[in-house]
Amino acid sequence: MSSINEMLERLRGLEPEAVLGLKPPYPPVALQITPGEAALVRVRRRRRGGPLLEALVVRPISESCIPASIFQPVTGPAEELTTRLGELFEHSGTRPGRVSLILPDNLAKISLLNLPERPASRKHLEALVHSKMRRAVPFKLDEAALTYQLMPGGGREAAVLVVLVRRSLVDRFEQALESLGARAGLVDISTPNLMNLYRGAINGTSRNGGDAGLLNCARNYFSLVLVRDKRLIFFRCK
Repeated sequence: MSSINEMLERLRGLEPEAVLGLKPPYPPVALQITPGEAALVRVRRRRRGGPLLEALVVRPISESCIPASIFQPVTGPAEELTTRLGELFEHSGTRPGRVSLILPDNLAKISLLNLPERPASRKHLEALVHSKMRRAVPFKLDEAALTYQLMPGGGREAAVLVVLVRRSLVDRFEQALESLGARAGLVDISTPNLMNLYRGAINGTSRNGGDAGLLNCARNYFSLVLVRDKRLIFFRCK
């Protein structure tokens, strides 16, 4: 089983660097898994122009292969997950290797914590985050991969972006990929990826004190994001 430090490294895409437009090193192959459906996308980078779409394959998958929310444990058969992922590689003509793994928003707990004053030390900040998140989920924090980032800003108040994912869920996907000869080079969440895609439009709308909103409507959830002056001020998944 991966150590917590390795888990946090794989969850770099969930940290504010992605939200604020700093690009992590995305692998050229991405897998998105949602209840009832799995998709593979492969792109080829070019020296001039944007990436070229080389493959897009979507296959049905049993809803039991993935929990309906972060609050539900993983119960479905691991064999079906491995089989369906293998079919995606085969039908798309993609050689298993390093991939991006995209999970639905409702399989993560993404919170924006507003603190009345900036913590005096990193140790104090970590204690505050763990204390608040311990009451936010119905399972032990030892069973989760948790990462957080103090958001930029002036004044005494502070905002902290916190991301929490069940460790067993990520382990399950990684084990299925490893059995096929692939590995998750990046684990990310749906809506932060959309924010990166529309970063230019969001920054333009939220300039000079204006607000910009992004609404991501999926089959089992919807997420609302609000940005003001290029700063994330609200994130909610229902």
